[in-house]
Amino acid sequence: MIEVAELPDCVDATRPQIVHLAAHSRDGAVFLTLAIEPVSVQHGHLAQALLSAQHRPQILLLNFCRSIAVSVNIQQVAPAVICWPDRVDDGHCRELANVLCRGLAGGDSLGASMDRVKITLSRYDALALPQLVGDATARLR
Repeated sequence: MIEVAELPDCVDATRPQIVHLAAHSRDGAVFLTLAIEPVSVQHGHLAQALLSAQHRPQILLLNFCRSIAVSVNIQQVAPAVICWPDRVDDGHCRELANVLCRGLAGGDSLGASMDRVKITLSRYDALALPQLVGDATARLR
């Protein structure tokens, strides 16, 4: 649980290769916390907070409904952004993160890991599959 104002400092302090934002989203806002309570943060404000960090991760995983809308504003944050084009539930988000991270930790490229994600999630007939925007050749260092 992180507040939007804490994002830049957290990213700069930890210098992660992957920034994974798991949240809920509705009506153009992402729900983060403020004083331990949920608060809606407009997509533009989230993008601004991420762009305020000095560190640039390799991969940004936006694991919430319709996160593709945010990806357009923050392609400068990371060479690769993974996002959802439509509504998604928590189970799908967990599967995406698990399959993606296993592939990357095993040495696969982001593109190969996303291929596995899409194969895994394709069993859900009505699910719009997550999208990779940017560099499919990215790997964890």
